[in-house]
Amino acid sequence: MLNIGFGNLSWQDTSLKHFLAAQFPNAPSLDCEKTAFPKGFNAWSLQNAGIAVEFTDEFADHLKLVRDGDRETVLVFRQVGFLEVQVDRFVSSIPPFTIMKSHLTVW
Repeated sequence: MLNIGFGNLSWQDTSLKHFLAAQFPNAPSLDCEKTAFPKGFNAWSLQNAGIAVEFTDEFADHLKLVRDGDRETVLVFRQVGFLEVQVDRFVSSIPPFTIMKSHLTVW
């Protein structure tokens, strides 16, 4: 049983990919092909836009935008080493792009 914040989902005998596809069959997709950030863009670049950066140990909160009144903060998962180990052990569990993105965000 997974508690996802707004209810519980039962996940049994299937891959994560198939489970998520069944739970969210009409998931929205974004066309990001024409989106480009400067080569030096990282989490620290957000501070120039007035968005604070805080580190989190919760992978589920990675890149979460928290608004508290007029203050906006983006949470960045700090355990890059953990993600790198997961690539070697559970490649199908965490998409390699997620791990690469997390590594680039922190550094």
